[in-house]
Amino acid sequence: MHYFCADMHNGDKSILKQRPQFVTLGYHDEFMWNLLADVKANDEVTFVGDCFVGAECPDILRKFSFKKRLVVGNHDFERKLHYRDFDGILDHIEGSWRWPRHPFLVSHFPVHEMALRQRLNIHGHLHEKIIPDTRYINVSMEAAGYRLVSHEEIIDGSYRTFRT
Repeated sequence: MHYFCADMHNGDKSILKQRPQFVTLGYHDEFMWNLLADVKANDEVTFVGDCFVGAECPDILRKFSFKKRLVVGNHDFERKLHYRDFDGILDHIEGSWRWPRHPFLVSHFPVHEMALRQRLNIHGHLHEKIIPDTRYINVSMEAAGYRLVSHEEIIDGSYRTFRT
């Protein structure tokens, strides 16, 4: 199974302003890390940006045995974290990613519609905001209902953030 998620903001105290349901950063981060607890070793998670902000993230992420891909967001690596901190932890770090088996373009920021070329854009960054276009699929925590989204849900159309 392949999962997608964006905008976890682990270790980012400023996210509490946008997510008042989480009283403390500790509670927020525990909730976010627990979303990964049931992912199996032969599964893969693509983190679609803004997931790892705090310095403790590499050590926590190391505990999970599934395959990990990061499509970098605007808050990843903005503080004291560097790419090298994830060496041996993340299997891939990318700016954007074209999934070879399916017509998906994965990017943290939604891409311009001219760049889609008959692909769907799996993205984050907008949190709860939805682009009114069926080609854009927002996997931000808010848009997804604070859960991981499986590739099967995207392929069969059961997960869409906008429907006509």
